[in-house]
Amino acid sequence: FARGVGDRAVGAPAAILGASLNIVGGIAGAVYDVGKSLVSSVVEAAQFRQNALTGLEYMVGSRKEAEEIFADAQKMAGETPLDTDKVIEGMQALITQGFNKDESKQLYKLVADQQSKFLSDEGMQDKVIAAFSRLKGRGVATGEDLESLRVAGFRAEGIIEELLANQDIAPLFKKVKVAGIAGGKATYVDQSKATNEDKLKMVKEAMGAGQIGKYTLLNAVIAASEKGKQDIGEFAKKMGKESLTGSISNFKSAFGDLLKSTNIDQWPGMKALQAFLNKISDAMKGEGGKQLLSTIQSVIDSLLGGLSKVKDSDIS
Repeated sequence: FARGVGDRAVGAPAAILGASLNIVGGIAGAVYDVGKSLVSSVVEAAQFRQNALTGLEYMVGSRKEAEEIFADAQKMAGETPLDTDKVIEGMQALITQGFNKDESKQLYKLVADQQSKFLSDEGMQDKVIAAFSRLKGRGVATGEDLESLRVAGFRAEGIIEELLANQDIAPLFKKVKVAGIAGGKATYVDQSKATNEDKLKMVKEAMGAGQIGKYTLLNAVIAASEKGKQDIGEFAKKMGKESLTGSISNFKSAFGDLLKSTNIDQWPGMKALQAFLNKISDAMKGEGGKQLLSTIQSVIDSLLGGLSKVKDSDIS
């Protein structure tokens, strides 16, 4: 039968009401999701800042210095394609290896530059820090350190040039040893007449003999990186502004960095949350936990216990 005008008149408001309820329900759901996301973001930021500052304070021995390092890391992250978490991890790794606060801040500028040059290689930061760490651990430079630096994206040729130009170790390279032809007697020639291969070999020999210190090599790396270019750290800042990756990274990190910029773990609400979680954890360890476990077992047994009665014939 065809519906009458009255039916349509009644149906229209009902449809509108249903649509309105769906909209209200959607808005309520969205508000809930936003609230849940906000709480999660605040908790995660508080947890990260608290853990990072605790670790840094343990390493440098001062809460004030730890907060300064954290603030510097946030500033660098906001200016480069790197996020705060990555910068903090890198700074912590350098300090753990024995570099002091100022050395770590300076060396991390190199790390940031290298990671910004090779944005598609997310592990570049680890490679650079590993190269610096091995050098710090030995105390003197070796030929292996040059290879580690090459893997970390540095030009060995540029580093060697800076070592050869260093007046403090100039006597080591006043003459460059050149191998004789077909196993003949080696000779010594001026640097200007030696090939890059001969220079590299002689520098490696000096390193093998422990004649080049760790800071001499690190300073050569810095000098080579700055030669004809901006100061270290400036390339990373440039990429933070001019690269799409940097712009997107800074946009995504902005809210999280805002939360991490203050001691939100000291907020009354966060203190209340921590106290509540501790109460729940303590309750789980006593009789309450045993009762909950017994209830869970009863539910699981009720839901799955019947599976033991299924026969092969029932499946086939």
